[in-house]
Amino acid sequence: MNNQDMLLMREAHIIKKILYAYSNNELHTVRHFMTDDLYKKLIRDIENDRKLGQKVCIEEVHVELQVNREFDDSDKHYIETICNCKNLKYVLKDNKVIGGSNEKRSLYSTKVLLVKDKDAPERTFITCEGCGTSFDLKTTGYCPTCGKKYKYEKYDYVIKEMEI
Repeated sequence: MNNQDMLLMREAHIIKKILYAYSNNELHTVRHFMTDDLYKKLIRDIENDRKLGQKVCIEEVHVELQVNREFDDSDKHYIETICNCKNLKYVLKDNKVIGGSNEKRSLYSTKVLLVKDKDAPERTFITCEGCGTSFDLKTTGYCPTCGKKYKYEKYDYVIKEMEI
């Protein structure tokens, strides 16, 4: 398995986590995998749904990613992927399905844009600058001992754009 295949497998797993967190209103648990702008946009979407009395329900997700294109700017590397999601996704209002279906699988595609710093190191296992604890940044965006926040895109890809 080559590096690109490994990246796509890992990112598909992260997208699943984001989808479940989105539908359960727990986006804060996966915040470090997204840019701040995307996180704020998804929080606004959740708030808008809540004001309308709606809840997006996402169950049993299967995600496939394929690379569409790669490009660079002066300090960032981007990978644009096509995300094919096969799932049970529906919208509830007053416990009634008003969009999608809770009985059949739906398939949809969306673009996902990944970004990281061009000079990002090859590994995400780091030593905290604050307290000296060694940990893998892939599990959290914070030091588990002192809570120091790390900007994940300095170490690995984060999701810059994604439609849910």
